[in-house]
Amino acid sequence: MFSVARCKTYLMYHGTSSKNAQSILSSGRFKPSSGGILGPGVYLCGTLQKASRYPTGHPEQDRAVLRVLVKGYSTASLSPDCGTEESCVFDPRRIEIIDVIRPKSH
Repeated sequence: MFSVARCKTYLMYHGTSSKNAQSILSSGRFKPSSGGILGPGVYLCGTLQKASRYPTGHPEQDRAVLRVLVKGYSTASLSPDCGTEESCVFDPRRIEIIDVIRPKSH
């Protein structure tokens, strides 16, 4: 399902590896993926819990979640009925990084 949200700001989350999080923070911007189930763009989740599961295959201590604001964006989304809940923001310039959340050590 494709939608366009205008003049709204959304709090969203991006799960990634610690190395990629540092690279994104250093550059101040996201590099869109070249593909994915929803096409090219930056994949985000609406909840911290969901984003903290990514990237799959990485140990928890190597994961980081970027908390971001997304301003009025054109996106493709999957509903929870599909077994996943993701949004793909096509234009990374609409994403403002707030901070990084690291997993708590046990």
